[in-house]
Amino acid sequence: YASNDDIQADPFRFMLWRGDKDWKLIDWERAETGRTKAEQYARAQMVANDYRIGAYDQAWNELLAADEQLATVGVSAARQHLDRAEQLSLPPDVADLFYYMLASRWYQIDAYEQCLETCRRVQDPDRLPGVYSLRAFSLQSLGDSNAALAAADDYERVLGFQPDMVRLRAQLLDDLERAEEALGCWRSLVAFAPDSSGDVYALCQALPEEQRTEVLDLVRRAEDPLTVAADVIRASIYNEDDATRDLLQQFVEETAPESPLRMELQGHALDYQGEYEASSRQFDRAELLVDRHYTRSASREVAAFLSNDAIRPYSGEEFERAFIHYYRALNYWHLGEPEGALVECRKANERLAAFA
Repeated sequence: YASNDDIQADPFRFMLWRGDKDWKLIDWERAETGRTKAEQYARAQMVANDYRIGAYDQAWNELLAADEQLATVGVSAARQHLDRAEQLSLPPDVADLFYYMLASRWYQIDAYEQCLETCRRVQDPDRLPGVYSLRAFSLQSLGDSNAALAAADDYERVLGFQPDMVRLRAQLLDDLERAEEALGCWRSLVAFAPDSSGDVYALCQALPEEQRTEVLDLVRRAEDPLTVAADVIRASIYNEDDATRDLLQQFVEETAPESPLRMELQGHALDYQGEYEASSRQFDRAELLVDRHYTRSASREVAAFLSNDAIRPYSGEEFERAFIHYYRALNYWHLGEPEGALVECRKANERLAAFA
């Protein structure tokens, strides 16, 4: 499997052939439409000889027009094209795929009842598992958690593990007060992708406080543990989740005691508590550490280049340095010092301009 990062919940499945020395790509499919590229081509050839080819072309033109209207005019104009597409009689070989595409448009404009009605017209949803996905999300939006969970089960029965659907299952199980099952979903998501900060924080919330230390082992497996920890800390500060904040803050302090990130997170916590002057002092310390790391890094980069040394010290990301000025500007604003806030905004802009 592979995921399309540009389109949420759009997994691809690849058919590979293993030779003596390498693998070869034989075919591929969008998992939710359930048809390989070769099969799509073959069906298109069959449709070309069907007497209803005119209705098929008109139906797709209505979909394209709906997309254009939605982008430029609005939902009302798009609905007219979708209603017309709904009335057309299509060749059986492509009818299910078209109804799936039509249902996805209804879902896109929050017309959940119409989406479900169009999904019911699909004769073989196992061949188009995306139908189950549309049903699950539509039913969730309509508040029917049990039916949504059944649709999610059908999706996983056909396609197996898919992060967006497992995430939906976890939410539905929470709604149904099936906490242990929801916890299992969050655990599987974080085990699959420990760099997903949102899932890590959701797991923290699902766990009893005395069991949250298990999250640390999963965070350590992440490609960038400090960034994940920082994201979770910020979320816990915002949600006033002191137990999670303290746990991950201790992890950052133990992992990178001299990191500017540690000072920045402490400053962020103080800012949320309304201790603006103390917060600014922490941001001042963070900036000093960033500059110190940057200076050391510049000299060591030269030495690393001359010695062909691949190991280079952490110097902090430029956007992280800009965030320090951003938070400090907020502190000045809360303290009634707009001129100081303006100075920090200019410094942030200079940092970002240099980064660009």
